[in-house]
This record gives sequence, C-alpha cells and structure tokens, in this order.
Amino acid sequence: MVIGTYKALYKYILVVSLIFVLFAILLFSNFIGTSISYAKKEIGILRALGARNKDTLKIFTYESLIIGFLSWILSVIGWIYACNLLNKSMFGNMYYTLNGIIKSPLVPLGMFIFTIIIALVITFISISRVNRIKPIDAILNK
Repeated sequence: MVIGTYKALYKYILVVSLIFVLFAILLFSNFIGTSISYAKKEIGILRALGARNKDTLKIFTYESLIIGFLSWILSVIGWIYACNLLNKSMFGNMYYTLNGIIKSPLVPLGMFIFTIIIALVITFISISRVNRIKPIDAILNK
C-alpha cells in the first residue's frame, strides 16, 4: 500500500519540486542581477580608478557565493524539516517507525553544487554585461 501511494504521488512531487527549483533560480538570478545593476555606478568608478574586469568580477562573485551559501543552509534546513514533517504525517500513524522519504546526504551535496554553479553563472553574465560599457557611461548611468 505504501509503495502504491508513493508511486502515485511521485509524478506530482517531481513536478512541484521542479516548479520550486525554477522559481528559486529565477529569484536568485533576479536578486544577483538587480544587485549588480544597482552597483553599476560603483563598478564604473572602480574601473575608472584602474580596477580590471577580473577585480569587479571577484567582488561580486564573493557576494553571490555568500548569498548562495546562506540560501543553501536555509534550503537544507527546510528540506530536513519537510522530510520529517512528511514522514510524520504520512507514516506516523503506524505502530512502528517508517521513513518513507529517506534523507540522503547526496541531496544537500547536489543542492550545494547546483547553488554554486548557478551563482557563478549568473554573476558572470551580469558582470560581463556591465563591464562591456565604458566606465564613464556606467558612472553617468547611461
């Protein structure tokens, strides 16, 4: 009975989780992109003072990695809580303890790698867009 329920819910859980992943990617990319676009003037000033494109990329890469690491910690805590809540609500009424949703250590590792890759790609794309314009145009916000 448990296996039949799991097989029936698997497709729905997969679709919902993919929607959440896409939503998280959109939020994260919007936050990083907005942060970089608001700092366009500062980037122009740094470049006018002699900073290279690599230097501005390093600054915002560190910022996005810190934000990504904090979001990863929160998502792992939420994942553990959701797994415990679902196991308790679906399988808690039985006479013995049954974990239908198994917490694998590969999931947080995959989430960490995925978060780092997304943070680096979004930062690189956003900074390369700002670095293409001249420093004076960035300072004047053209």
